[in-house]
Amino acid sequence: KTIEDKKRDKVIPYVVFQAQDGDTVVTMYESGKIMFQGTTADVDSAMWLEMDGQNKQNSPEIKEKDNQTIGITDSHVEEIKQYLKRLDLIDDLDIETLTGSEGKLNYTIFTQPGMRFCQAQALVYSLMKDEQIKNLQEREINLITEKIIEGVLGHMLEDIVIYETKRVLMPNRHENKKQVFQIRFEAGEFDMVIYNNQTNTCEIYEIKHSLEAVPFQYRHLINEDKIELTEKRFGKITKKCVLYRGETMQSENDVMYKNVEEYLNELVVN
Repeated sequence: KTIEDKKRDKVIPYVVFQAQDGDTVVTMYESGKIMFQGTTADVDSAMWLEMDGQNKQNSPEIKEKDNQTIGITDSHVEEIKQYLKRLDLIDDLDIETLTGSEGKLNYTIFTQPGMRFCQAQALVYSLMKDEQIKNLQEREINLITEKIIEGVLGHMLEDIVIYETKRVLMPNRHENKKQVFQIRFEAGEFDMVIYNNQTNTCEIYEIKHSLEAVPFQYRHLINEDKIELTEKRFGKITKKCVLYRGETMQSENDVMYKNVEEYLNELVVN
């Protein structure tokens, strides 16, 4: 089949072309960005990158190419973010800072966790080409790779939980009974806070990509200084919870361990 035979008829804003080959959907945006989605997206994208590299090697050198580059400005970044929001690929999360003078910050979460995982794959792929990495022992290389992937999986789980909680508890921008955000301190943070506007109470959460329950995981939830600062601003804390991949149970220090899959399944609008 030719690429035209694989072209999809679906009309999507800011998309100039979309095609499907097997399990992979390839989308080209007006900005020039190309996205690969699907179970074999990493394989297909790697193939295209390899083909593109071969084409560049066989292409004539472009004169004065440095003068033809365009710098990315803040307005470009904001425009790209708006495109991604309209495609429901990203969302914003408010971060409350209760110490210092930063005030309210903003963090971008991925609504499709596979996008973040693709970033990790690209990072690992890039690292493997580094000369210093190549000179390491295989055991050390595997350890570095595992640490990167584990960190990304943790962020992916945070994104999933926060996005789904916001989607259920904050269905619109106005008149929401509850708010979902993070609280950041000078040292440490609460991964997720659910604040009830009507009762002036809140719940605080840590989100861990772990099968094991370890006291170190909830150290911030029982920190007296952090609790005092939080309750001064958002009322009494009614729940302290660690969301993780293990079994649901009650821990010491009035902290609950909740299986993250159970939490997501039980999410309802109160």
